[in-house]
Amino acid sequence: MKKILLLIIASMFITFSRAQKCSDWIITEYDEVADITVISMKERMYIEKDGQRKVSIYVARKIENNEKQTVLTIDVRDGGCINNLNGIIFLFTDGTRLKQMNHGPYNCEGFAMLHIDIPDYEGHTIQDYLKQKKIKTLRVYTNDSFIDVDFSEANQVKLINTLKCIE
Repeated sequence: MKKILLLIIASMFITFSRAQKCSDWIITEYDEVADITVISMKERMYIEKDGQRKVSIYVARKIENNEKQTVLTIDVRDGGCINNLNGIIFLFTDGTRLKQMNHGPYNCEGFAMLHIDIPDYEGHTIQDYLKQKKIKTLRVYTNDSFIDVDFSEANQVKLINTLKCIE
């Protein structure tokens, strides 16, 4: 009986600890009138290059009518125009890569977007990869060029924890 009680207390502590950590990474907002829940990154993540903010990343999940849609947006400072044929490449610290095409519309604001919870033929999602592996470098192609930014350890941890908590 003592072991069971100890196990229950330990499990409650782990659950509380996880909830406490997730509150550091995400915020949940519910619109009662529209019956929509949005779970999003608490703070936009900025990635610097040469001492300047070059890319910002934001993740949000919308839940409406029991359907979930999770989007990762990438804003490239001075990126110029981006269309839905432009590539986005994640180079992970283990040397593997994830190559995607921008899911967002054509724009000249330097805005790219990925729907990260749509499964591929094997049932894996972009979110599955991003929450399991640390990103070393992100490359976003624009119509004229591309930009590479390296993730700091803090950015790697922030993105992984945010994606795990949004799940």
